[in-house]
Amino acid sequence: MAFPLAKALSGLSPKPPATRPSQPNFDPRVKEFPPNAVRRKIDHLWRGGFSLGVDLGLSRTGLALSKGYSFRPLTVLQLRGQKLELRLLEIAEDEEADEFIIGLPRTYDGKETTQSNKVRSVAGRLAVKAAERWSSTA
Repeated sequence: MAFPLAKALSGLSPKPPATRPSQPNFDPRVKEFPPNAVRRKIDHLWRGGFSLGVDLGLSRTGLALSKGYSFRPLTVLQLRGQKLELRLLEIAEDEEADEFIIGLPRTYDGKETTQSNKVRSVAGRLAVKAAERWSSTA
């Protein structure tokens, strides 16, 4: 499940360089950035976009930074609740990540678990806090 930080930047729009070829699916006036993978398909010249991968566990949270298919592990956090959410936003800002990719736990037969509800809850609060943070700085 991806929660793009860039969606929070609703007042900004991508500015194409003068050399960008005309593409029917790319509209620079769009107020919402698509996820990085979609942007790369739409505009093959676009090279930005880091994703912050988040693996929420019961006691620890693993983080990795990726760009395309290459990734690198960042750290493991032993925080919970609001402290964890604020720290994730700080790390995303420091690493210039455009989006969060948050792992959603499922059983072997594809059903959601009790941990899935907790992950969805944290992801929702994180999206709200990211929107608040970016709207106040934009």
